[in-house]
Amino acid sequence: QAEDGIRDYKVTGVQTCALPILAAPTASGTFTPISSLTQGTSATTTEAHTDVFTGDNMTFSHTVTGSGVTATESNGKVQVTASGSASPVTYTVTVTATNAGGTATATISVTVVAANQAPQFTGDFEDIIVGKTPKGGTLYVENFKSKFSDPDGDTLTFTITSSATSVCTATENGNNIDLVFPDSMNIGQSTITVTAVDASGSNTSISKTFTVSIVEPKKVYVWTESE
Repeated sequence: QAEDGIRDYKVTGVQTCALPILAAPTASGTFTPISSLTQGTSATTTEAHTDVFTGDNMTFSHTVTGSGVTATESNGKVQVTASGSASPVTYTVTVTATNAGGTATATISVTVVAANQAPQFTGDFEDIIVGKTPKGGTLYVENFKSKFSDPDGDTLTFTITSSATSVCTATENGNNIDLVFPDSMNIGQSTITVTAVDASGSNTSISKTFTVSIVEPKKVYVWTESE
């Protein structure tokens, strides 16, 4: 023992141990493409990250080619979001798995499609004034469908309603609107609403109105000279 009270030790051998090396992730699977992602919506991959990558202690990051599309992790899967202004083209999302041993990548093909647009009104309806007569009848608003269009070329369906059926009823008849007046010819006004529905697209609609009025006819006096 040394004078200062510190013991002397003799090293008789050295022990060594091998630390395990963490293996880099591997991409053992693939992501199913997202083939139809509408502008302004999101979709999640069918596969989770761990369905595609094999490895320990992995973290994940996501990059996208182009602008307007983003990708994030959501409940272990990849959630891809297309903004309303995203171009309707195919994007590539690159998913990178990382751990202390290295990285591995896999890609997702994402095709963005344009959002369906609502029908548009391209014409105008004129209000109708009818003088009361002893007997009703039918008036026709011709070719009313030409006043509507659909930017996507989808087929439009129509509904037509009358707010006061005691004044007149309104029905679709081919390309015309039939306005049918009862024999009583009630003085009053009805609002006719024409609605075009994009039934084969996004099922959105647009409506336009016009009025139909029944009024008392003006009296006409005829003066004659007596002999």
